[in-house]
Amino acid sequence: MDTILIEALDPIVERKLRQRAAEHGLSVSQEAERILAEALVGAPITVSKPVPLTEEEKEARVQRLLSYARRPVQPIDWKAESDAMWDFLE
Repeated sequence: MDTILIEALDPIVERKLRQRAAEHGLSVSQEAERILAEALVGAPITVSKPVPLTEEEKEARVQRLLSYARRPVQPIDWKAESDAMWDFLE
């Protein structure tokens, strides 16, 4: 599917689109796709909503993400890191 970029969208239209997407439980792009399809093709399209996760599935995802985190072996000298970044930029 192609990508469409809409530049300088009226803030009122954007807000209404966000509200409508939230009401339907869809992302803004899914809602925009649905609106365009209905307007141009005349037939409403269905966008599948994500299946809600059980508490066990949520906990498993959190634990998996936490397993990727690790503490640094030694303390980070943020001053030295900042100085190195600025030296690089100069």
